[in-house]
Amino acid sequence: MTIAESDTPLAALAQAVRRAARFNSEAESAPHCILWPDRESQWQPIMPALQEQLPELLSLGAYEPARRSGPAIWLRCALAGEVPDYKLDARHPPIIYLPGISRQDLRAVENCSDALKPLAELQYRGAIWSQINAKDWTVLAFLLSGQGGLDLDVSNDRESKASMLLALPQVMDEPLSVLREKRLDATYFNTLLTGGDPVRDLLQWMDGPETFREARSSQEWAAFESVCRSTFAFQPKDGALAAAAKLAQRTGAWDPIWQRFCEAPKRYPQIPELIRRAPAPNFDLLSDADSAGGWPQWNEAQENALRSDLASLSTLPPHKAREKVAVWEAQNGARRSLVWAELAESPLARALEPLAVLATVTASSIAGGVLQGGFAVSMYIFYGIFARCVNRRLMLRNIVEDTFLVKNNSDILPFGKKGRGKGKAAAKKKPAPKGKGKGKKKQLEEVQEESEEESESEEDEGGEKIPY
Repeated sequence: MTIAESDTPLAALAQAVRRAARFNSEAESAPHCILWPDRESQWQPIMPALQEQLPELLSLGAYEPARRSGPAIWLRCALAGEVPDYKLDARHPPIIYLPGISRQDLRAVENCSDALKPLAELQYRGAIWSQINAKDWTVLAFLLSGQGGLDLDVSNDRESKASMLLALPQVMDEPLSVLREKRLDATYFNTLLTGGDPVRDLLQWMDGPETFREARSSQEWAAFESVCRSTFAFQPKDGALAAAAKLAQRTGAWDPIWQRFCEAPKRYPQIPELIRRAPAPNFDLLSDADSAGGWPQWNEAQENALRSDLASLSTLPPHKAREKVAVWEAQNGARRSLVWAELAESPLARALEPLAVLATVTASSIAGGVLQGGFAVSMYIFYGIFARCVNRRLMLRNIVEDTFLVKNNSDILPFGKKGRGKGKAAAKKKPAPKGKGKGKKKQLEEVQEESEEESESEEDEGGEKIPY
């Protein structure tokens, strides 16, 4: 099997080390062992995973038989078959990994330390896994080289090298088919180290900076900082408030982050309040959902303005009121698509949608004319009829309660049960002359009674009451 046929770099590495034992049986004897020098100890983090694929792999180091690690004397005993927990494999010679030792250190036998001398002579009876130019295999060399390595596209700058070593365990488990299609640079390595989803990580950090930091190792945190710098042009040391301001602006690399937040805003419950604490820009008449929709402060200001506008409906004649509602719908309709509507922070903007339709419906006169009381009366009469068709009764009630009843203006649109009357008869009668007949308040009470009677009838007939 060739390296190209391996599934992961780890499997390819295991095969490459074993291939060092190849020999010409007609001219050579089989190597006694394979020495793997690693002057910078770059491969050490993946030794446990590699030992699972290479049962014959031993390591020079502290005496830990369970990890197949020990000093030089112990390794010689293992090669001689005198270590009970280590069994020689007739098919594969033992592999001895030498962290902190270079090939040159082995060559200079007279200068070897006493701790290394028991292994020095093995270079003559064994084989050394090294590059074709006799240099030690570094991680970068193995990933880059087309002669005995993986022949991948790897960036050679200093930051990429550092990130590559930090993410080495993750890199070795990635599918080779994926790695061959990518440019392996600092951003890619750091993304692997942080879990492969830097946008999610950034949002989680913003939602709980201290909790996020405590759950990361020093290497993972360093990778996260590097990803923020290279991908989002942001330094975590600047603080979560600075990140919140960038998120609300939704420009450049922060637009995908905003989109991810909008997909599931309830996963990050602290972010809306974080944005409120961030310094917001000055909003003007040109600010709209596209330019300022990321700021809850702007959305709240628009809600307050809409509340005041809706409260003025009772003083307008019907045709003027309908024109106003159409204008407000054009100004506020886009806010229903913002994340603040999903978080229930735009109730009036949402309620305005059926109200605008209702204004269009009531533009045509009914039963010989418009009732006394202007648009407010017409809205309430058609309120029950329209709600059954589009299931928006609750939204319309929100708009009435939030505007007309906030100051106990019950003489405009009363919703309480204040007596019974014959709403249908009142609706069909022509308007009474001024000073005669029923007053506006009494007329509205009768209309409200009709709406309540229709709701009770719907509950009796269908078994399910349309909610107010």
